[in-house]
Amino acid sequence: MLRKTKKIIAALICLLMIFTALASCGRIIPEGTVVVSSTEFNGVFNPPFAKTAYDAVIADLVNVSLYKFDRKAELEGFACDYRAPAEFKGDDGNTWVKYTFRLKNGIKFSDGEPVTADDIIFTYMVYLDPTYDGSSVLFTLPILGLEEYTYDTANYEEAEKEAERIINENADKKINDADWMLDWLVAAYSQYGYTADDLRDYTDDEDEKEEARTDAYIEAKSEYMSDKYASGTASVSEIAGIKKINNRTVEVTLTEVSPVAEQYLSVISILPQHYYGADFKKGDLSGVKKLDGAPLGAGPYIFESYANNVVSLIANDSYFEGTPKIERLVYQVVDPGNEYAVLKNGEVDIADPSAEPEMLAKVEEDGFHYELIDNLGYGYIGVSAKMTPDVNVRKALMSLMNRGPAVETYYGNLAVVIERPISMVSWAYPQDAKAFYEYSKDKALEYFKAAGYTQEGGKLVKNGTQYSVNLYISSADHPVVPVFTQMKSDLESLGAKCDIVTLEWSAYSEKFGAGEAEVWAAAWGATPDPDMTQVYHSNQIATGNNPYHINNSELDKLLEDGVKTMDREKRKEIYSKALDIVMQEAVEMPFYQRKNMYAMQQERIDIESLPENMTPYYEWAAEIIKLRTVVTAEAQ
Repeated sequence: MLRKTKKIIAALICLLMIFTALASCGRIIPEGTVVVSSTEFNGVFNPPFAKTAYDAVIADLVNVSLYKFDRKAELEGFACDYRAPAEFKGDDGNTWVKYTFRLKNGIKFSDGEPVTADDIIFTYMVYLDPTYDGSSVLFTLPILGLEEYTYDTANYEEAEKEAERIINENADKKINDADWMLDWLVAAYSQYGYTADDLRDYTDDEDEKEEARTDAYIEAKSEYMSDKYASGTASVSEIAGIKKINNRTVEVTLTEVSPVAEQYLSVISILPQHYYGADFKKGDLSGVKKLDGAPLGAGPYIFESYANNVVSLIANDSYFEGTPKIERLVYQVVDPGNEYAVLKNGEVDIADPSAEPEMLAKVEEDGFHYELIDNLGYGYIGVSAKMTPDVNVRKALMSLMNRGPAVETYYGNLAVVIERPISMVSWAYPQDAKAFYEYSKDKALEYFKAAGYTQEGGKLVKNGTQYSVNLYISSADHPVVPVFTQMKSDLESLGAKCDIVTLEWSAYSEKFGAGEAEVWAAAWGATPDPDMTQVYHSNQIATGNNPYHINNSELDKLLEDGVKTMDREKRKEIYSKALDIVMQEAVEMPFYQRKNMYAMQQERIDIESLPENMTPYYEWAAEIIKLRTVVTAEAQ
């Protein structure tokens, strides 16, 4: 299966007058402007609907959240003064939790309108709307009255069952409708040169229907909810657990404890109701979405323009923490792998080249300032249980992954091998973790034999069929290449067939995301909280978020228990057991923990104005209002 979203091709053109300079022409970026390299944008800078990390960077600069993370990933006050949640006994006799958010005085949106409690409540209503289809999972929290609001009735249990029945029926109708399937196939494959005539014969293909069902369900649910609220009237217009106390204070009540709730509730941007909410009504977010490309908020910068893969932001003079020293921030799309070249040529002031020994040597030799920060994420090698259902075969493959030499060769001392599938930055990483699968051809053969394979005539066979596997990569420049090269050699020496298959990134990511790549390599980003439900829970297979197709009831139970306690030590124990099960299932081999690099023009950026003691949660832009150019610093 190929990626459905269209790839944005970076336009190679001169970028207005503020960045027409090439290396041969000299730098003409005006003073007061700082240019930062970026990966491609989708152009959705509206916080609830931003789908990529790069769009989210822009959204974060334009907006403010209720709380933010400090250097240790602990929540602290931002637009609101920090208040710890309060537990109490609820109406059902169980422990409920109340979160109180009180805005600081004098915060204004960039158009001069004050930020009020109504804006916070409006923001929650967007994220919790029955038709919301963004990436936030705020709606999964046990907020008092949320089910009644979603299904528009106090008797929500019956309404939910009926809604699910209708939605599933309509989703089935869609994938069994040849016209709908053809439209879906065209949307999925036309970017790769396939026409409707090429795809018409696949409208009844069961594998394609299975891939399309998630989209059919989402579309059917959106249609159901939109139809339900099309009249513009609603029986339940408020969420009981979200209350306005006064013009600056909002209370949110949960009917269960949740270790992720405080983060989900507080680290979201406050949307101005007067700007996004003019056409808002329950069940219709079209008015909010139409402003995806023109964000407005109370953040340190004001959105100015987005064109030709360049985003321009100007300083917000009314920002409550003070006017930023940099008058204009510009984010310029740079082709992957070209980050250092544009930095050296003077086309950008700040870039993030890959943190590799060779690159580090170049940066140091050329005299650029750089910061190395642990990456909040990790590299891994995945094995699909869908394509390789026998766990012993998966264990055999794990035993042929010789990770250490590959990581050392590629990253030198800038990365280390990890032994559990979670970032070492996380407090949940088991510090005493030992290797689950040591590299061993002999052990791999034992696992193959346990799976029923024998070596006959120089071939590794089962029921007369020779074992065959594809190892997928998206680039020849990747630390996994020597691992896969060794695996191919070892597998062939054992009598198996093995091919290393290279795919363009969009096709590659779609293939492993659908669980259709036997073995692949990629990397996970992470959040400060280690909740792993979205990746490993069996209920995420249907949503496409569980690429391994791991389905283990014990693991499911642990993941569910992990978000039911606030006790960090208990959660550590729970997640340690969960990670061991993932290893036992042999669907994900932890690979490496690397660093991120930020390189900067010292003659442009005042290094003294950068934050001290940067961490994965507190990087160079964490104190953006203090950042200065050298000229600005000298003037002061």
